[in-house]
Amino acid sequence: MESFLKQISRVNKKAVKFQFTVSYYELQVVATSKWQPNQLSIVWTRRKRRLMTEPRKWEPTLKNSFSSKITWTVPENKEVLITLFGDPKTHELEDKMWTFYLEDVSSTKKRRQLAKANLNMKSYASIVPLQQEVNLIMDVTSKKIA
Repeated sequence: MESFLKQISRVNKKAVKFQFTVSYYELQVVATSKWQPNQLSIVWTRRKRRLMTEPRKWEPTLKNSFSSKITWTVPENKEVLITLFGDPKTHELEDKMWTFYLEDVSSTKKRRQLAKANLNMKSYASIVPLQQEVNLIMDVTSKKIA
């Protein structure tokens, strides 16, 4: 029933495919004094689609042993093809939310969600290819990080 309602809402709308590429450069995490992560991974997801970075080892900084700054010397790129629906008369696209999760990967390969941030892909869709820098401030979903 839900898929049928979506089909009805998209009547007279044009489907446009956009290719998005996310390049990861830097990640800053502050843990609590009681716990420190093993490895960190960033997951870009919507429903059943998941794009994950390779887990990076937690390395505390010299100034603060509860803080870590992970940098990718060669940016790790993740590409996805996203379909946005728009009104052909007004050229207005529908919202499409994707979520970025910060996950801790334990030594047993179990993943635990630590933080998340939502991103509306409509804001970054353009007919002309362009590159934008986005700094995401994630909302903490676990008491284990600050």
